[in-house]
Amino acid sequence: MIYEKRNVTDSSTERTRFEKEAAEALNRHYRRPIAILFSWQPGQKPNTIDLRATPQVLSQDESQGPIN
Repeated sequence: MIYEKRNVTDSSTERTRFEKEAAEALNRHYRRPIAILFSWQPGQKPNTIDLRATPQVLSQDESQGPIN
């Protein structure tokens, strides 16, 4: 599942809002540890961007964190 929004106003507030929404939606969908790759590209309209969040499902070892 890829979470994306198109033609979003290019601002730090909108990017932060998108990151929170995407993380909540993807975590609800997968219900296990994931990493999320965020990317963007220029939108179709002036001063807009297309935002995308791509989940990376972690293996059991990766989800445990670093070993001390």
